[in-house]
Parts: sequence; structure tokens; C-alpha cells
Amino acid sequence: MDGLTYTITDSAAARQLTEDVRNLYAAVYAEAPYHEGPVHVRQFRRWWSDHLRRPGFAFAYATDGGRLLGVSYGYTMPGGDWIEPNADEPPALLRAAEKLLVPARRLYERMGWRQYGQIRPRSVPNMDVLVLRIAGAPPRPPTTPPAPTDPS
Repeated sequence: MDGLTYTITDSAAARQLTEDVRNLYAAVYAEAPYHEGPVHVRQFRRWWSDHLRRPGFAFAYATDGGRLLGVSYGYTMPGGDWIEPNADEPPALLRAAEKLLVPARRLYERMGWRQYGQIRPRSVPNMDVLVLRIAGAPPRPPTTPPAPTDPS
């Protein structure tokens, strides 16, 4: 892997890699524990097309000698919106998050992303949800009130 390259880009550049991304998805998710087939690949293709149009779409990918090895992407969602409307209801703390992106794990953990919860969609395997504090974003109010201070 002498030519290993990581690139972070936007939806316009990601759109150019649609076939490669679809083929990678098909290869990865055909394996255990997913065992997905052509129906799932077609569903992914529809999701991908929709996700490319979402605000804040960001795409990270790795290549070696021009061969696509891995991808991760996400997009901005307003607080209260959920990635799959028919999924089990997420915990209140997760629903209250201001912004969510759903990226691949290791690359984003190195960039400061942390697990915030997990969703259980009905049509795909369970997913961990990771979040990243956006620089300049106002802090979220605490979920529990601060402990009273002793005035003495």
C-alpha cells in the first residue's frame, strides 16, 4: 500500500465515485455479519443518491493506486430529525442532539468523534451514532442541573 491516500471532499466529488462506492458497498456488505444482497445494494444506491443532496454532506475516502479501499460519509441533520423514520425511537438524549453525522468509526474517532448512542433500524443492521462538537457551536445545556454550591 505504497500509494495509500486519504481524501475528504464534498458531494460533487463524491457523486463522481458513485459506481465505485456502490461496488465497495456490495462487496463489504455481502460478507458476515451482514449477508446483504442485490436488494440491499439497490436500497443503498437510493440512499446514496438522497444523501448526496443533503446539507453539509462530507465524504472521506481511502485509495491505493486509484483503487477505492474505504469510504465514510455523513451529512448535517437538524436536532430532532432521525436517520430512518421507521427505526426504534432513539433515547431522549440522542433525540436532543443538535447535529448528527453518521460516519465510519475509526477514521472519525481519530478526528475526535465519540459514540453518542445506537439506533436499531428495521431494514439494516444496528448502527452506532457518532457526534462531533462543531467549533463555534453554542454549548448544549446540561442534561442535569449543576449541583448546588455551599455558600459558606
